[in-house]
Amino acid sequence: MTARAAARVSAGRALAGAGVPGAVGPGRGAPTTSAAAPDLRELLGDRLLRPADADYPAATRVWNGAVDRAPALVARCRDADEVAGGG
Repeated sequence: MTARAAARVSAGRALAGAGVPGAVGPGRGAPTTSAAAPDLRELLGDRLLRPADADYPAATRVWNGAVDRAPALVARCRDADEVAGGG
């Protein structure tokens, strides 16, 4: 698993541990974008990218052109500690 993929998985767990509504965690389903986005925006500020943001296309560009998928949100975490919920 790449560091980027690990960050995406761990971010949901960290948010659940921090009590963020809609976060993935024990006994919870996957969050909806509309439920998680405001809380993530509060935590990350302009480091949370949405499809309407200017930096979103560059952040979601993949090397494999056969893949035609894009995440609903992109979280640009500072470091592994932030992803783990300690930062």
